[in-house]
Amino acid sequence: MRVNPFLQLRQVRFVGPSHVGKTTALLALTHQVRYEPSAVTVVGDEVRAVSEVGEWTAPNGAVVSVVTASELPVHVSRHSGSLPRAAATVLWVDGSDRAGYAQARRWVDLLAGHRSTGTLTVAINHAVGDSPVVRDITTLVRCHDATIPVLLADARSGVAVVAVLEAALRDPLALPRTA
Repeated sequence: MRVNPFLQLRQVRFVGPSHVGKTTALLALTHQVRYEPSAVTVVGDEVRAVSEVGEWTAPNGAVVSVVTASELPVHVSRHSGSLPRAAATVLWVDGSDRAGYAQARRWVDLLAGHRSTGTLTVAINHAVGDSPVVRDITTLVRCHDATIPVLLADARSGVAVVAVLEAALRDPLALPRTA
């Protein structure tokens, strides 16, 4: 039997450097997080364990799987299988200091190299309004693709994380319809 692709579960990946709020954001979204060390993400010739998996129910009743992926290595093969299955990718970065900008640059360049910016949303955690770091991260992202949403988002706030997911699922085909 053929399954209608609009009714299938969609997946959003939270990616980014360590300690930027990916797990915190997932916990703010849902308190029913599964830890699945057996689930893997293939990155070039390396296999990385998926950290956590949770589910979010969209306002239309559709269920979206949210996965936090462990940090990707600096040298990633152009044939990465880590991102294409996700309906959207959210890059979480730290907006509190210059190190966050350097991490954002590394990740945006990495994702752009995989042509994964069409489904990318950038969430800046630990940010202070219109700081130089936030402006620099936003400029960096806009240089790659001016349509990529860049949001200031407190990973501890469920409301902020939902806003990030809604921005990530901005493509109507990315969010499954309910029956």
